[in-house]
Amino acid sequence: MGMTLEDRKALKQSGAAKTRGQHEDDGQTGPPAFPLAYTIEAAVAASNLTRSRIYQLMGTGELQARKAGRRTLILGESLRNYLENLPAANIRAPKVAA
Repeated sequence: MGMTLEDRKALKQSGAAKTRGQHEDDGQTGPPAFPLAYTIEAAVAASNLTRSRIYQLMGTGELQARKAGRRTLILGESLRNYLENLPAANIRAPKVAA
């Protein structure tokens, strides 16, 4: 099953919303910088995690999810917290041939 129109709108808004949020100069707030919740498909697209991994994380409680009718929504704060708490990548610079 493909993405619904609502899912596409949520993805588009999540990308566009990154430039909005709290204004640094005047302290006023605008729309949330990130969505409050993601559908499974939107969470996969936003996080680059696989669908299977998203379901695993929900099953272990590492991602908090809610049901809205038949739709499963992953709380945006939960997804951000999970990603922010992943260990830092230890990438070594390639050796330069002398």
